[in-house]
Amino acid sequence: MWQPPPRVDTDRGRGGPKTVTVIFCDVTGSTALGDRLDPEAVRRVMSRYFSAMTEAIERHSGTVEKFIGDAVMAVFGIPTTYEDDALRAVRAAGDMREALRLLNKELERDHGATLVCRIGVNTGEVVAGETSARQALVTGDAVNVAARLEQAATPGEVLIADATLRLVRDAVVSEAMGPLELKGKSVPVTAHRLLAVHAGAAGVARRLDSPFVGRGRPLAQLLQAFEDVVADRNCHLFTVLGPPGVGKSRLVREALGSLAERATVVRGRCLSYGEGITFWPLVEIVRDVVGADPGDLASSIEALLREDASASEVATRVAQLVGGQTGLALPAEEVGWAVRRFLEGLARAKPLVVVLDDLQWGESSLLDLVDQVTDWSRDTPILVICMARPDLLDLRSDWGGGKLHATTVALEPLTPQEAERLVENLVRGVDDSARARIVDAAEGNPLFAEETVAMLVDDGVIRREGDRWVAASDLQRVSVPPTIQALLAARLDQLNDAERALLGRAAVVGQVFYLGAVHQLGADGERSDTGRSVQQLVRRDLVRPTASDLVGEEAFRFHHGLLAEAAYQMLPKEERAVLHERLADWLAAHPGMADGDEFVGFHLEQAYRYRGELGPDDERSQDLAARAAERLSAAASRAFARSDAPATENLSRRAAALRAPDDPQRAWDLIGLGWMLGDSDRATEMSQTFDEALGLAEATGDERAIAHASLGATFAPWLVAPEGGADAIAALLDPLLPRLEGWGDEGGLAIAYVCRSQISWNACRFEDARRDCARAIPHARAAGDGTFERIALVTGAQGGAIGPASVDQILEDVAELESRAAVYPSLRSMSLNLASAAHALRGDFDEARRLGEERLAVAREVLGREPTGAYEAWWRLETLAEDHAAAEGWAARGYDQLMSYGDVAHASTQAVNRAVSSYLLGRFDDARRYADACREMSASDDAINQYSWRSVEAKLLAREGRTEDAIRLIQEAIGLAETTDEFLGRWQLCWDRADVALAAGDPPEARAALQQAVGLAERKGAVVLVDRARRRLAGL
Repeated sequence: MWQPPPRVDTDRGRGGPKTVTVIFCDVTGSTALGDRLDPEAVRRVMSRYFSAMTEAIERHSGTVEKFIGDAVMAVFGIPTTYEDDALRAVRAAGDMREALRLLNKELERDHGATLVCRIGVNTGEVVAGETSARQALVTGDAVNVAARLEQAATPGEVLIADATLRLVRDAVVSEAMGPLELKGKSVPVTAHRLLAVHAGAAGVARRLDSPFVGRGRPLAQLLQAFEDVVADRNCHLFTVLGPPGVGKSRLVREALGSLAERATVVRGRCLSYGEGITFWPLVEIVRDVVGADPGDLASSIEALLREDASASEVATRVAQLVGGQTGLALPAEEVGWAVRRFLEGLARAKPLVVVLDDLQWGESSLLDLVDQVTDWSRDTPILVICMARPDLLDLRSDWGGGKLHATTVALEPLTPQEAERLVENLVRGVDDSARARIVDAAEGNPLFAEETVAMLVDDGVIRREGDRWVAASDLQRVSVPPTIQALLAARLDQLNDAERALLGRAAVVGQVFYLGAVHQLGADGERSDTGRSVQQLVRRDLVRPTASDLVGEEAFRFHHGLLAEAAYQMLPKEERAVLHERLADWLAAHPGMADGDEFVGFHLEQAYRYRGELGPDDERSQDLAARAAERLSAAASRAFARSDAPATENLSRRAAALRAPDDPQRAWDLIGLGWMLGDSDRATEMSQTFDEALGLAEATGDERAIAHASLGATFAPWLVAPEGGADAIAALLDPLLPRLEGWGDEGGLAIAYVCRSQISWNACRFEDARRDCARAIPHARAAGDGTFERIALVTGAQGGAIGPASVDQILEDVAELESRAAVYPSLRSMSLNLASAAHALRGDFDEARRLGEERLAVAREVLGREPTGAYEAWWRLETLAEDHAAAEGWAARGYDQLMSYGDVAHASTQAVNRAVSSYLLGRFDDARRYADACREMSASDDAINQYSWRSVEAKLLAREGRTEDAIRLIQEAIGLAETTDEFLGRWQLCWDRADVALAAGDPPEARAALQQAVGLAERKGAVVLVDRARRRLAGL
């Protein structure tokens, strides 16, 4: 019985799943130390050791979780996640080693003893407890691996895991070690010995070497701002805002490339953490112009400003500001005055461009300083370019406002076309499918694209071959690079609890979410904040309003799909389960939603899966599974009705997997799946699925399910092993049809008549097949079964084209298919196929080929593949056009693909088609080989194959002078063909009969055969074959 989802406290502070970096540090030789020193002295030594380690860890924003004996465990990423947590941890590890070196000097002096430590560093997902607690903050395999790495290190060594190195690769010098066998790990772990850490380097350097893409308008604005500065001799504040990785630095770099010879360019950036970093950008600017080690800093600055009467005073104040000189703190006005005069002095020789990066990390005093300089500087050409994330507006919502000379541009993601060019520049020559996957994953963010490519290259998924890149495996799903995961997690962690909780609930809904759903998912205390929080998130450009497909519901979209994924990953699994169930209930209350069953089923399924990961099945979990299965099964039925094969397979398999073993509906899920597999030319899987369905139906005693599964289980093997299959199906259908009538089973009747049409088709009685298809269509429509309505329409129309229908009738069938193509888009493919056949029969081969190509394009778009029937159609077209090499190529493709599916019945036809083409190409050995293959593969009642291979073999025998055998075989073929109404094979048989007759010295028999060929072609309206047979007759 349904019950409302349980209450779960979603106000978890910053607990839940998190990706963190863990340090384990342990002292070696402490036991020996205890033997040499008094216990109180040992305690004093270890206390100093722990203090030194703690200071190094906390300096880089790490949290010391606990001391375990002599070991220290620290976590970076709790309570607050930073995008460079891994780099902070590695820097801390380096500082810990250096702090111990300095401490050892004191310990040796004071106690005659030293300490040696081993350090292990690992990055991975953990489950974090509530941050108010000081014990057991984190648990997970990432913690265990860090501990094992520490144990594997030699004294004095720092080992970092591969996952950590990926995040710090450009800031460290490391040495790869062989895979380590770590206790508790089933597979070896790759580790690296840390040798050095580069000061000030980013963990992962941006790629700035690829060609600049897009950004034409903001680049033009930036260059124009410089021209205005030069012309008007003023100070202009130009701010470039955008989320991480969107291309702020690349834009500014491109602009500076054009300005380098005309301006003095100085750069500084704000640091995300550290001591004494308030004016760090100014420190970097001063170093940029006076050198890294100028000696007397004030004198060096004064020398630069020698034309300024206040040079000495300015130099003193700037030096005091950036040089760490002691003394009274400078008033803000004096700071602003000194820095402004300093920059104006630099701008006297030529225009000055000041670049300030990462201003969102700037402290209030620095922002005030930039404000003062840009407000008060006059008669000096200075362009101040500030790059910042939108977070800057949280610090200063009026940034740049009210100024006479200020511009702010917000960079949007690249367009899809620009993103394609970017990816092509990064991995030139990679195939379209792989490039599209990368573009889709990056969603216009250049950094995301670069890091995705880097990850795929590192993992060997994309590799270079010569001057191009190739995908080594199928990129069905591109995972999020760890660098991007860290960046997004840090961005989310900067939000307040209400905003972060709302994003988590929104992520459960999806990349597009409804405000009403997010409101409903919240706990009572969270709902009052929904409107206010979403406004804040819009202002931060994390979400954006978008069009809603639900009347009365506001909809929003995550700014980036990876942001939604990161928000979702921050939710504990228990909370995900509850939220998915709540969302399913909310969706179920909106019956007007398109694909509602599929969405409701998905969220119930997710709730069930997450509960299963946390504990054994209970009554509530079983109820979730049953409800999910019902919804998914209903969605699968609709997908089947609209002939959506991929969706039918996906939904049916998921529904069946969720059913209880004794649930009778499970057999019906598999029955629908089985027919869709057959429609997708997957004969072997179809047979296996129906066998399973039949076993389940028999176990539950469901008579209708047994009947349906029996029909499928009898039909499917016929495709794999044709001999005797048609008789078995006919024997089953005779008693089954009345039972289906009695049950009023419209869907079953449609399937039964379509199956019977296939028996007639196999015997080349195409008019009979058309009649059974005509019977199937009203039953399929009454049942709402679009798949079998479509199959019946296609089979009937195609049977007429292959069989006795005239060209005019074929074109009428084309019009009928076109009229239904709006309902079943795949019919467009078949209508083009039949139109192509009609034009080929009339001899208009250019138009026939054009239509054939269009048919393939439509099939690829609608079905996602080339239908195997297309190869048969192209073989017929090129055979009519007498391009026998092309015809043989199409038959070869069809044969290979059908054999890969296990569809021997249809592959045998392609084998004889290859035999016909090979003979006409003069490749007689190949002709015999393929004819023999058809003979061995074909069922005895497969009429067209039986007379076709005999016809080819008869011609081969006649060439060899074995005319009696040839005549006997061609007569057998004629006898078999007389029971059929197939057209092209019978026309070809007449032609082949003439060949054999002429080889036997019997021109009258040859003329009779060709006259029969003329009559067949005239009734069909096949102008090209009428002309061809008449020309040959005239030559006899």
